[in-house]
Amino acid sequence: MRKLLIGLMAMMLALPALAQKAPEGIPERDAVITFRATRGTEVMMEWTLALSAGGRLRRIDMAGVSTSVMDMQTGAGFQVMNIPGQSQPMVMDIQPGSKQSPMDELVDEQRLRFTKMGPDKVLGTDCEKTEARDEKGLAAICCRTERWFGLNLRAEGNDEGQRIVMEAVKIEFAPQDPARFRRPAGMAIPQMPGMPPMGRNR
Repeated sequence: MRKLLIGLMAMMLALPALAQKAPEGIPERDAVITFRATRGTEVMMEWTLALSAGGRLRRIDMAGVSTSVMDMQTGAGFQVMNIPGQSQPMVMDIQPGSKQSPMDELVDEQRLRFTKMGPDKVLGTDCEKTEARDEKGLAAICCRTERWFGLNLRAEGNDEGQRIVMEAVKIEFAPQDPARFRRPAGMAIPQMPGMPPMGRNR
C-alpha cells in the first residue's frame, strides 16, 4: 500500500511540472484547491494547493510537514521543511530550469507509459483521464487539466482490492498574497558536502 500511495502522490505533484507554458485561455483568477487522499472509506491525508499568476505559481502545504513553491515556467522554487527538534525550518532550493518538483525523484516520468482514456470532469473542471504505468506494474489513472499548467486533479489506483484516490474536493477562487510565494528569509539552508544541487537536468 505504501508503494502505491507514494506513487500516486508523486504523480499528483510531479507530473504537472512537465508543463512549460500556459495553455490558451488560461484563467487569470487565483485559486486554492483542497486535495484529499482516501483508501476505501478511510481518509488518509489532506493538503492544499494555492495557485497564483494563472496557475504559474504553485504552493503546496502539507500541514505540519512541509511547504513547497514552484514557478511552473522556470522550474525554480523552494521547499520549506519542519524538522523535529530544530527551532527553525529548513529551506531547500529547487534549481531554475530543473522542471521538476521534489516528488519527481520518486517517479521517473521517462519510464512511464501513458494511455489516454478520454475526457472527464472534477468539480466542474474539464480534465483528461490518462493511465500511467511503470515498468514494475504500478498503474494509476490521473485526470489532468490544461486549465492550470497541466495540474492533476485526481489520481487513483487499486491496492489489494481497495481503491486509493487522491482528488480535489474543493476549489475556492480568491486573490492570493504574493508574499506566500516568496522564498522565506533567515532560515537555515541544508548544505551537504559533495551533494549536487537539488533537481536533475533532463
